[in-house]
Amino acid sequence: MRKLFCAPTAMMRVPPIKNPLIAAVIIVLSLHVLNNLDINEVSGLN
Repeated sequence: MRKLFCAPTAMMRVPPIKNPLIAAVIIVLSLHVLNNLDINEVSGLN
């Protein structure tokens, strides 16, 4: 999980994103990670 979470943040630290497809993939991956974290928190509370 740490590698999946660190990869998008490391890529976002690069100022110029030349390829918009790479940026889109990073955004989608980050959204999936956030969704998974939210689902885990909700299931943990329940």
